[in-house]
Amino acid sequence: YQRRVHGQAPSQFETDWIPEPIEVLACKEIMNSPSLDVRTIRDMQSVFAEKFPFESHWKDRPALQQRIADLKGELASEPLGALVKTMVDFAYHTFVVPLTDRQPTGYDSDGEFVGLFDELLTLAERKKANRLATAMELPIITLCLRVVLSSALRACYPSWCTLPQAAEVMSRMDAIITVTVDPMNYLSHLSALESSPQALRLMRSRRVPNRMNQFYTSPMVRFIVGDPMSKEAKNWLQRQYKNKDPAKGTSEVDVAAQWQDVLSFLSPEVRNRLLGVVALRKFGVRLTDRDLRLIPPGGAGE
Repeated sequence: YQRRVHGQAPSQFETDWIPEPIEVLACKEIMNSPSLDVRTIRDMQSVFAEKFPFESHWKDRPALQQRIADLKGELASEPLGALVKTMVDFAYHTFVVPLTDRQPTGYDSDGEFVGLFDELLTLAERKKANRLATAMELPIITLCLRVVLSSALRACYPSWCTLPQAAEVMSRMDAIITVTVDPMNYLSHLSALESSPQALRLMRSRRVPNRMNQFYTSPMVRFIVGDPMSKEAKNWLQRQYKNKDPAKGTSEVDVAAQWQDVLSFLSPEVRNRLLGVVALRKFGVRLTDRDLRLIPPGGAGE
């Protein structure tokens, strides 16, 4: 707006700059697609690798030093950066664009999620083949994914990320990482940083994790096949975990209630494609198009 100083002629008005409301700036920001490239994202990964307290907790373990060096390299690697880039694009086109006035971009959220799920599952399965990688490396890589994804979104949309709707989008992406990689919340805890040396020795003497019951089905499998649990199994689980100690982990009932709508953005038709990914990664079975056509679009359990 303009203001007139006492004694000034109208032609000598001063112009004061008024900052736009944060909501207006945020709306302008999210009209543009994410601009970060993989190189910039890798810089964020490198900062994470440098700041993570490896030396504070493993400096007295000479046998682990080479493994830690390899892990630092993986944390700053280009494949992980490309994965984060895919997640940033997915978050924008799937959850942010519907909040704008942009025309549909033709982005295939279903197809991109299948590819993203395949990459995350491959990462998890590769690390779970080794006990130490499961206990130490996979939780740190998962944390890196969460931190760098959040940092990348904030770098692209600084004003928008101060609004509640941004927190909701980030929460949904965080939940997707949990559902696909860590449905029972085991990787949300860095045992090496939280436990005593005695507890760590006990953990290494067992298979990790080893606390799933015979009725366990992950949220992803639930989405693919419907709800395969019988009424009797659900009742047993409710009784089993009614007075459960929270320190022992998350029950399947808790998980189902917590994540039941995380995958609601996906269409039912994508279930068969996800089933193909699970069959290949988990069991080494490659389902053909004919195999998948034999499965009803609504899932085998419905």
